[in-house]
Amino acid sequence: MRIAAVAAALLLLLAGPAAAIGEGGESGASPDMISTSWLFLFYDTTGPMSFPTMTPKDVPPGARRLGFVSGRSCQRGLSIPISFSLNSTSVSGAYGNGGYRKALADLRRKHPEAAGLYDVTTDVQVFSLLNGLYRSLCTIVTGRAFAPPAR
Repeated sequence: MRIAAVAAALLLLLAGPAAAIGEGGESGASPDMISTSWLFLFYDTTGPMSFPTMTPKDVPPGARRLGFVSGRSCQRGLSIPISFSLNSTSVSGAYGNGGYRKALADLRRKHPEAAGLYDVTTDVQVFSLLNGLYRSLCTIVTGRAFAPPAR
């Protein structure tokens, strides 16, 4: 019993407080850069800022509608704690391009026939392992594509 209590206390100490992004029911977008600790060795990352999009009425007349398409881009980070406490200092690094431009390039690579997008939505997918030891923040762009009229 005593070993189980010590193991549970250690687990809580190492896990620390964690909050899920978007859990509060917010309706606003939250584009972001992957976070690092104050002591970082490497940081080379790009994040999303804004993305203007077409609406269905902006689709050119006669265009072929291709349906839903999506693309993604990711930033990744690694954080290694120096001590084992709730407020421990860590050494970290981050890399990757998690911006809209890279997500759209991925979408174009997968769907070269698409001439444009409308009804675009963007999502952020966050993955964290062992309370931030490894983190991934991906931007996902999804929309309806159209192609020029068939000849």
